[in-house]
Amino acid sequence: MHSQKNKISLLILIMFSLVIFPNASFAANWVETSTGNIQSLRSIVKSGENLVAVGSGGKIIYSKDGVVWKESASQAVAWFFKVKKQTNGNLLAIGQSGLSVESSDNGLTWSQISFGITKDIFDFETKGITGY
Repeated sequence: MHSQKNKISLLILIMFSLVIFPNASFAANWVETSTGNIQSLRSIVKSGENLVAVGSGGKIIYSKDGVVWKESASQAVAWFFKVKKQTNGNLLAIGQSGLSVESSDNGLTWSQISFGITKDIFDFETKGITGY
């Protein structure tokens, strides 16, 4: 009887996996790639045709294919913790010591903005631009 339960559990797990991951071969297509001199990536988002990632040292990178990455124009030097797409379509990246930058061109260029916050911002709600 115990063996029957294990078989049913395995069958349910397989069925669940096929529903959630219908193209189970996606992991076979992963390629290791270099992100340059970024020590740590903290967040990634899709915007238009670009994947946009943020991380240590104020670095922001973008890629159209997830293999070749280019560094975005950002003057930030503190750590980024999160990047999300806002309801207006712009990207907002936030981080250490209230660091906030915004992009209206899918992550290619960034402008510094201020919410008047000097503490680290780890996440924010995308229904508005309120950090917490």
